[in-house]
Amino acid sequence: MSKPLSVFSFRLVALWLLALLLSGCATFGGAGGQQGAGKTNPWASQAPYEWPPYQQSDASDLALGPAPQALLAEADAHYEAGRVSASAASLERALRLAPRSPVVWYRLAGLRASQGDLAAANRLAEKASSLVTTETSPRIRQWLSWLDDWLISQLRPAA
Repeated sequence: MSKPLSVFSFRLVALWLLALLLSGCATFGGAGGQQGAGKTNPWASQAPYEWPPYQQSDASDLALGPAPQALLAEADAHYEAGRVSASAASLERALRLAPRSPVVWYRLAGLRASQGDLAAANRLAEKASSLVTTETSPRIRQWLSWLDDWLISQLRPAA
């Protein structure tokens, strides 16, 4: 028995397709297409919580079980409705279920950064980076790198 797509599901699919399209436009690396110093972030003009993996809670490379994925989707819904503290609570519950997931730590870091708590966001991003393993997908490593770069630029004193 299939359900019709809800507006939220449709938006999720549309955002996923947009992110896929944008990821094809992004440039990573210099000569030879190697990843590294020349990478650019197509979402750099957006606040950190608007970057992926926001609203990509069902992505296959997140390596999360169904309960943490449901909590990430719940956090997305709360955030869109303007309930930022409820979104943070959902992410903290997801952390209790998946404490070794860099994605969940990243998501909470992005949320804290969007709230203006850059010091907490930096600590959470450091924890996310410490959990990256060889099994962590390249896309997730890119997300973490973008967040690290953004936080460093925000925490740097104004010249």
